[in-house]
Amino acid sequence: MLPFRPMLMTILSLIFMANTLVAFGETPLAQPAPAILPQLIAEKPPIEPVVPWLFARKMQHLNHLYQFDQTPLAGRQPLIVLPGRSQEGQGNPWWKKLARAIEKQPSIQKQYKFYLFLYDSTEPLSVLSPEFGQELDYFTKHLPENSPKMVIFSYSLGGLVARDTLIENPALLEKTQTIFGMAVPYHGSLLFDKSWFDKFFKNPSPLRNLSDKMAYQAFMFGRDNLVQDMGWRNFDGSIPNIKVTKFWHKSAKDGSTQTQSPIYLPEPKYRSTDAHVLAFKKKLVIYTSYIENAYTKTRKKRKPFLATTSDGLIHVPANLLGTVLPVYGYTVHGAMNYMNWQIANIPTYTPKAQWAGLQHLYRFNDGVIPLSSTLYLPERNTPYNEPLGGFESNYDGCFARVFYDVDHVDLAHYRWPEGHLTTSDIFHAEAGERKPMAWLFYDLDRLAAHKNPQSPCGL
Repeated sequence: MLPFRPMLMTILSLIFMANTLVAFGETPLAQPAPAILPQLIAEKPPIEPVVPWLFARKMQHLNHLYQFDQTPLAGRQPLIVLPGRSQEGQGNPWWKKLARAIEKQPSIQKQYKFYLFLYDSTEPLSVLSPEFGQELDYFTKHLPENSPKMVIFSYSLGGLVARDTLIENPALLEKTQTIFGMAVPYHGSLLFDKSWFDKFFKNPSPLRNLSDKMAYQAFMFGRDNLVQDMGWRNFDGSIPNIKVTKFWHKSAKDGSTQTQSPIYLPEPKYRSTDAHVLAFKKKLVIYTSYIENAYTKTRKKRKPFLATTSDGLIHVPANLLGTVLPVYGYTVHGAMNYMNWQIANIPTYTPKAQWAGLQHLYRFNDGVIPLSSTLYLPERNTPYNEPLGGFESNYDGCFARVFYDVDHVDLAHYRWPEGHLTTSDIFHAEAGERKPMAWLFYDLDRLAAHKNPQSPCGL
């Protein structure tokens, strides 16, 4: 039966996609923020801001602020949610799961009113951040004078939209109490450096190796904004400068030379020493995670050979589907685990550096982003090769949680069937174990109760 399992999952995934492509009529859409905000904060319940299904959404309805429900603000704390990439085009995105979970949390509803910035994730940050800033500016100007400061909760790409907006607008940052950043590539990711990453796909199976490269190229096709905004920022000196020669770390044959090619990396957008960045980090609460592998050696053992050499002929359809299409179910977690190994094993560009012999510099990653990037660690001239304790000592934000053996999409509560993932926080083991969504509610309760009034972010 084993050979038929990937085929069955592929068929089920296709059925799932077919269902999500069907729009059951045009769902009424609320007016965007500039027209509806006076009603959002009034005591009279406003129009219900319902967003339509998958491809029924229209571009003019994106890059606007909406509310989760039609109840008035009534003195509650505004909480703005920024989802991740492609969530404007999914039938059952993470923010809808969050909305359903909030309905079962009366204490959270009593303390917070949730809003959603629904944006076009194919646009660059240079477009998204100013538009989010305009929405927030209009929103805050219409809040009552005694309204509590905002809380912002962001996931993945949404965290970069929030960061750029608040760093560029100190007045909006001042009106914000706490910023949650979940799985945000603050320093970018190796995954989005195509010239670096595609070269180093490694798998003993030639067919699997070819299929993975094809899937990767298909995944990156048309995503130039991700390369621009989420590309590796070289904050740790793993690449010596912006224009360098790339060495492929292969022994040269007699009479031959190493393969070389130029690479161009984006300049770091902000430096940790910038005053506005330090002000942003003082209010930053980070949720991040890493996937267990042979190099992290923390709690459980895996078989790396078996984990990375599954038969390519059987798994090509499932891997390609899970990597290229937004099917956040069975297949995508296998892709996360495979990418975890690729990121952990990727070499650097600096064979002559003093740390060049160090291996597995990015072994702590969530299948998409290295932990040093999601923790927004300060820039330095050498990569972060410390154990987890070293990451904690170098973290210069306000508060951080690192979850064990959780991938990038699981942190956003993507699991099919969903709701069975329970995880602990490595940095604060005394807090126990919870599901990813429950961790957010736990911290929002703590924030509302002012459990740590001395902390600039409330946690």
